[in-house]
Order: sequence, then structure tokens, then C-alpha cells
Amino acid sequence: MNVLFLCPRFFNYETEISDGLRRAGATVDYFDEKPFNNVFFKILLRLWKDNNFLKRISDAYFERILLQTRDDYDFVIVLKGESLDRKNLLKFKNKFKNAQFIYYAWDSIKNYPHIQEYLNLFDRVFTFDDNDAREYDFMDHLPLFYSPDFVSTATKKTAKNVKPSIAFLGTVHSDRYKLLGEIYEKYKNEYDLRFVLYFPSIVVLVGFLLTNMKDVIKYRLFSFTLRSRNKKQIASFFSSADAVLDIQHPRQTGLTMRTIECLPLKRKFITTNSKVKDYDFYAAENFYFIDRENIHIDSTFFDIPYDDKHTNAISRYSVDSWVNTLCSTDIRKDVV
Repeated sequence: MNVLFLCPRFFNYETEISDGLRRAGATVDYFDEKPFNNVFFKILLRLWKDNNFLKRISDAYFERILLQTRDDYDFVIVLKGESLDRKNLLKFKNKFKNAQFIYYAWDSIKNYPHIQEYLNLFDRVFTFDDNDAREYDFMDHLPLFYSPDFVSTATKKTAKNVKPSIAFLGTVHSDRYKLLGEIYEKYKNEYDLRFVLYFPSIVVLVGFLLTNMKDVIKYRLFSFTLRSRNKKQIASFFSSADAVLDIQHPRQTGLTMRTIECLPLKRKFITTNSKVKDYDFYAAENFYFIDRENIHIDSTFFDIPYDDKHTNAISRYSVDSWVNTLCSTDIRKDVV
């Protein structure tokens, strides 16, 4: 099985998926779907995607990919496809006539509406967002996945902290910093709060500090880091806490990668996304939901033992299971 895989470089997920494809027996040719994987180009692409200069850059980049690839593939898999357009996708369709073209959206369509111009060219279209899967008949729901590192790094907590610990590690978007600040102000004496904000570049960090200076001075609570952590380090960070905090984008209903990644760690999970209740791994003992407008975390949640009766369901969310579904010929409307 030969696979052409186009996916942005993002926290090494492209490598995890490529490795999963190889474990399934595939030969994988991977290319970043963006001509340049830096913050400056990403900003330009999102603000001026239709700019003729940017289009010429993307056109030339995809032409180079076509020249470097083999003559035929069994699958062409595209994730996100932010810099792709219909014209360039048609060139791939014309060269790889025998390939199954598969698209996966790990963001909601409302955040990247331009992809609708070419989605009908794919044989199968998957999305992590269950709302999008219900709204668009051509989309199948396939949640995100966890990597093997989250299984091998999972540890049982032995020492009991004086105060329950809550860990957060993630990038900044929407109202996330505001909510983290409110949680810190309200519960800094009741819980051991371990909040780390990651910034992909110094430019993004400086921009954040300039636009949020009042809140930064007000809260003075977070560790800022420019250094990306690998999956084992992230898993270890979360394993050392009693609970993991998750704040999804307000325009997003699909479960975040963090939600899925923490399943094999068997940690309590505090989230703003009540959609978790719709999934087969949900247990009321393990999840606590907070309201963005009225944040409250009940300490009795930590006194309830973790319920691991859904262990078998959790295995269905591994990257290997995800890859098998992506390349399966048995497509159902709801994969969960």
C-alpha cells in the first residue's frame, strides 16, 4: 500500500500518523501541506489566502511535490489542507487516477470555510467535529487519537498531594487565557494549579504580551515557554497531576486532541466541552464540566475514585485504530 500524505507539521502529529500508516503496512511519502511552516507564512495565509503572490508560491510548491512523487498511489491523504485549493487538487487527481483521495478535518468548517470549494473531489471526507458530520452529509465523524507515548508513559499516582493538582499545557487562543486567569484567581489556594502556556515563536509571545498586558500583570500566574515538549514529556506532565484541564475553542464542538490523549493516562478531566458525554468512554466519575460564564470546580470531584470500566472503549482511539478507519472501505456515518 503506497500512501501520499499531505499534512501540516504540528506538534509531531504528522510523524505519529505516518508511523501508524507504516505499522499498517504502508509505504508513506510525506509532505507538509504548507510551502513554509512558520508563523509569518501562516498569518499571511489566513489573512490573505486569495492574494495572487501567495497563490503563486503555493502553486509552485505543489508542482514540486508532483515532480518528486511516484506515478501512482493507493491513497492520497490530506489533513487540514489550508494552503490547498481546487486547482492544485485537480492536478493531483489527474496524476493519481487510481488513488483513493481521503480528507480529514481536525478543525471545524466554520473556522476554515474555504475548504468546501474542493471537498467534493475527495472519495471520503472525515471530521473530528460531530456537529459538522451531522450538518454535512458528505462528512463522516472520526474523533482524534492518542499516540503510543501516552500509553507507555501512563503511571499510577502513589503520593497524595496536600492539595489536588490540576495541570494545563497548551497554546493560547480565543478566551483561553481569560478563563485560566479566572480559575487561578478563584482556586489558587484550594488547588495546586500547574498552568503552562506554549508559544510557537517569540513573535507570537511578544504579540500576546502586547495585546494582553493588563491581564498578564493582573494574573502573573503562568509559565510561558517557547520550547516544544515531546509526547513523553507531555504525558509525564499530565500523569503527575490529579486532573487535566481542557478549554476548547468556543467555536469548536469536536473533542480536542488533549481529551483523547489523556484517556490512556487515566486522569480526571476538567473541561468546558460537555460533548464528552456523547462518547463511549465517558464516565461521570472521571469528567467534570465547567461553565465558561460561571466557573466552579467542586473539590468533591477529586474524592471520587477513577472509574476505568471503559478501558476497552479507550483502545479504539489509538492512532493505529484511527489509521485503520481512515483507510477502511467500510464507512459508516458515525464511527464513534
